[in-house]
Amino acid sequence: MNQRSLALILALLSLVALAATGDAPTTPAEDRSPAGSFVGRLDVTAVELMIDVRNRSGEVPGDLTLDDFEIFEDGKQVRLLALDYPSTWRPEDAPQALAPEAIHTPDLNRQPWRTLIYIDGSLLSTRSLQRSLKALGKEAHKLVDLGPVEVVLANPLPSVVVPFTLDSTVLENELRQIAQNVQSRDELAELRREFQDVRDAVYNGALVRIKEAELADDGREASGPEGPQGLIMEATTTQIRRFVTRESALIKRQIQVLNDWIDAYGYAPGSVVLVSDGYDLDPRDFYLNTVKNAQLTLVGELMGYRYDVETEDLATDLAAKGWTATILSMNGLRPPDAADATGWNRDRFRSIAENAGNPELGTVNGLITYPLEPLLIAADETGGDVLTTPKAIEEKIGHLGERVRLTYLADRPADGELHDLKVRTTRKGLRVLAPKTVSTPTAGQIAEARARRLLVYEGQQGELPVEVELYPAGKKDNGERPVEVEVTFDLNALQAVLPNPDTPVRFTFGVSMNRSPPFVYQITENVELFTSGDDGEFPDFIYKVILGMPDGAERVSVIVEEPTSGFWGGAVRDARKGTDKDGDTV
Repeated sequence: MNQRSLALILALLSLVALAATGDAPTTPAEDRSPAGSFVGRLDVTAVELMIDVRNRSGEVPGDLTLDDFEIFEDGKQVRLLALDYPSTWRPEDAPQALAPEAIHTPDLNRQPWRTLIYIDGSLLSTRSLQRSLKALGKEAHKLVDLGPVEVVLANPLPSVVVPFTLDSTVLENELRQIAQNVQSRDELAELRREFQDVRDAVYNGALVRIKEAELADDGREASGPEGPQGLIMEATTTQIRRFVTRESALIKRQIQVLNDWIDAYGYAPGSVVLVSDGYDLDPRDFYLNTVKNAQLTLVGELMGYRYDVETEDLATDLAAKGWTATILSMNGLRPPDAADATGWNRDRFRSIAENAGNPELGTVNGLITYPLEPLLIAADETGGDVLTTPKAIEEKIGHLGERVRLTYLADRPADGELHDLKVRTTRKGLRVLAPKTVSTPTAGQIAEARARRLLVYEGQQGELPVEVELYPAGKKDNGERPVEVEVTFDLNALQAVLPNPDTPVRFTFGVSMNRSPPFVYQITENVELFTSGDDGEFPDFIYKVILGMPDGAERVSVIVEEPTSGFWGGAVRDARKGTDKDGDTV
């Protein structure tokens, strides 16, 4: 279900805001700027990047300065503001000739590096999962040294297995448990095995029909459309169309699920460690090799099933949100020949018919011909790596903690748009891995990400106390039931930052759906707060809205934010049951 559809499902039917005391809202004060004064506004945005910089020896130089870099956003060179070494940087890591006072110290007040370990169980063999998690578990201490780590298993829809933790022992043990107990299902490999079985059955069936025709001696030409090759081609083409359609739905589902999940984390530096065996960007590499002399119409049809656009969009979104993609693919393929079928599984899945020497059928060297191609795209776009061996994991995971932070000034507001990025070094002998796309979120986008996150993880509810209740508000109509969502929060929590909170407040609602990615969100509205009473205390503020709750809705989240101070809070409620006005569960 796309966001546009969700916008219709969650249409705002009515909006009521009232204070518990019944006070009326005040009118905003008039502008009291002195006559003749100049009031100007300059929209600029500070953008932070995490980049990997190494010399010819593979080490991070300890004497980097802003003069060593140039950054271009949308082709325009920008002004660099700061360069910070990571929090794990120690003076002894620097070259001996470098004076201690020249060492850059990390800014400990900045948001820590975070790591998401995302296991795509639908595109992953059990063997590959076990190898990857075993190797990754040994590096758990390196990951938690950088910041909190979360583990998510998508099988096929994602769920949090390990909430964000800084305990390396917990992380290592949980990764070991997943490797031992989870039977991953490579749905793509299963589908292509099934296709080969069907193809062989089709071939054998065609042979039977051909033999019957020969016995009948009805004069059909062997080379015509009803001859051996024609019968085989027709039947095989029909099956290819059927299986490619199924494969397309599978691949696009997994891409969308990951994209929706990433959206729930907002915009902040982090590393997504993606465990996946990959897929073919172009299904023709497999299916057209299963039959010789394929029809030209089929070749053209399959062009429409390429996954380049979806893959590149996912990679761009990862980079724009500040993620570095470190991808583990332990199916036996190794660079530089990783993007072909020369790995451990070569020849294992040749069809029975092909091995029997049937000339009309093609040669299939592997279930997935170029599995690492989409993974390499994601790594390249985000400035990350594709790791195909346990040794590579041991060497490269530690590099995540050695990335430096570059901050530059963009001559634009935080617009939430995608911007092309190019980072290059002016010093000879250095190699830079950096994202190629950047985006800075609007306040509304940040609130939306928080609402999505709250649907699956209640541990992040902000500093503003918020409560939410759901009440039936009418009879079900067209698959939707009206529900009154009542949000209550304490204005007194804002007194320290906003003594007179006569300002808009943003409310953002999210709804998770059964059998859909759990990041469904909608509606951001602004309302005016009310002034305090004579006793100086602010009343509890109650905000009510009626939502059309669709079938399959599971949870409702709400984010309340005071934009001026940035104070926010959130709450979540089970949408499958609510209470009536008397407090009884319904």
